[in-house]
Amino acid sequence: MIKLLIVDDDKEKMQNILNAIALNPHVSRDEIITASDVFSARKLLSEYQFDILILDLMLPERYGFEPKPDSGISLLKELSSTKKLRKPIHIIGLTQFEDLKSKAFELFQSHLFHIVTYEEESVGWQGSINNYINYLANVKIQAASTVSAEYDFDLAVVAALSEPELSSLLNIPANWSTCTFKDDHSIYHVGKFSGENKMLRVVCSSLNQMGMPAAATLTSKLIYHFRPKYIAITGIAAGVVGVGNYGDILIPDISWDYGSGKIAKDDGGTVCLWPDPKSIQLDTQIREWVIDARMSGKYVDIIRSSWQGNKPDSVIKTILGPFASGSAVIQHDSISRDILRHNRKLIGIDMETYGVFYAASNSILPAPKVFAFKSICDFADEKKNDNYQTYAAFTSAQYLYRFALDYL
Repeated sequence: MIKLLIVDDDKEKMQNILNAIALNPHVSRDEIITASDVFSARKLLSEYQFDILILDLMLPERYGFEPKPDSGISLLKELSSTKKLRKPIHIIGLTQFEDLKSKAFELFQSHLFHIVTYEEESVGWQGSINNYINYLANVKIQAASTVSAEYDFDLAVVAALSEPELSSLLNIPANWSTCTFKDDHSIYHVGKFSGENKMLRVVCSSLNQMGMPAAATLTSKLIYHFRPKYIAITGIAAGVVGVGNYGDILIPDISWDYGSGKIAKDDGGTVCLWPDPKSIQLDTQIREWVIDARMSGKYVDIIRSSWQGNKPDSVIKTILGPFASGSAVIQHDSISRDILRHNRKLIGIDMETYGVFYAASNSILPAPKVFAFKSICDFADEKKNDNYQTYAAFTSAQYLYRFALDYL
């Protein structure tokens, strides 16, 4: 998170600045401190280390005094010369007076600081400030050479592919920005889920190919880079005939690799798989939250009604139960029937979920709690097609968004 000090005596301008950065995913209101005069700013700078100082140029020396046109410049000079004040990483001058900007320009330029023109009706200055906040936040994330023992982000989300899973997540209003690392080819999208009484810092990314190895790798990287408290996988999955319908949300309470075991001949001489799965269970607290959301019927009606494309006649249901993952796309019902023989309560199949569960359960500390919301797009049989993939990705992502704001 970025820690900011804003020094400005104009209440309306101060509020506009706060509004401009409120939705930035790297900013928390608890990390923003304000001052309206030089004396208060000086005291705060002696006590706290700030990442960014946003400084008005025309300020009163103390509360209730008349503003002076050179007071902001004097504070900047004092910051440069004294050891009594803690120097912010960067200083941004923000003024609505062009003559003051011209007067201060050389001083700001000599320290490679920015000075920006404030215009109430303009959004240019807002973009400039947010761009720098994003840049500095990414620098701080990348510079962290060791993993802290504390959580940082609230939620990380794994998407199997960029389409339709990741795009469905990025359609959620979260003020997304991209984040990359020098030694990592993955692209990460950082945002903030905002509700009436809650804001969650969220990061998501998609695999470069389907399957459990790719899912486990991306999960591990998300945990290493962002230290999320929770990690989830959303997207599409195959359902079980008679258990769910297109767009229904499958929530694994047990996840396993259906290909784990030993290949050998049975008593009749037929070569077959003798399963020996090492299943991972859903966290107890998350399971209780899921049950509470299911019993109250939350989200499903508004999710279905908000989808503008092709959708089935059935209402959306949430289905909690055993969920299997494997290494191949299944387009024959004999495979799903075989998996069903080993767990009669099976609710769905995909290629990634167990990889996410395994990586999260065996991660570096602090380990996140893991869960999955996968929506039915087909039934792993000869009728398999892409007709409902986008719809299923949408119901999955939207359910996660609403669930996260209510429970995480």
